[in-house]
Amino acid sequence: MTPKICSMRLAIRQKLVMSLVVSLIFLNGCKTDVERVIEGPWSIDTVYYDHYDIIRCLSSNAISFKGSSCNLPMIFGDCEGLQETSREGNWKIHKSDSVPLILNIKSENRIFNGSHRIVFIGDKENKLLKMILVSDKFYLVCRKGVFAYSSNLDLVENLEEATWIRVE
Repeated sequence: MTPKICSMRLAIRQKLVMSLVVSLIFLNGCKTDVERVIEGPWSIDTVYYDHYDIIRCLSSNAISFKGSSCNLPMIFGDCEGLQETSREGNWKIHKSDSVPLILNIKSENRIFNGSHRIVFIGDKENKLLKMILVSDKFYLVCRKGVFAYSSNLDLVENLEEATWIRVE
């Protein structure tokens, strides 16, 4: 190959790599703070379904979100007649006029399936970001894993403000 062809190939590769980098930055930049924070692992501290504490019935105390998918714990054992073996689901954030943010989980796991109001709380004492999900039959409190609380105080405050209903 001639030096001219080599330099043309190099220039084309550089443009392709630069286009890929710009595309990835653009796609990641489209996510909201809420979506970026929700992604990743969460430890479940409390979970009620139809007024029953079902924490002891979970296959694990973890829930995780990545892309548009979520990994949910299964429900088994003698647990008020509940048995759920589906671990997969999809999630999406919605806004409405009456509720600031809603997490919609679509799954065959009926415990987690549905639209849940989201409330973020900064636990200053334990330096944790907590998320509460609430719907008619479902109540869950979980804490964010791998989150640098002290470095993200402004983000925590913004999340709290975005998810609390203001009464004027």
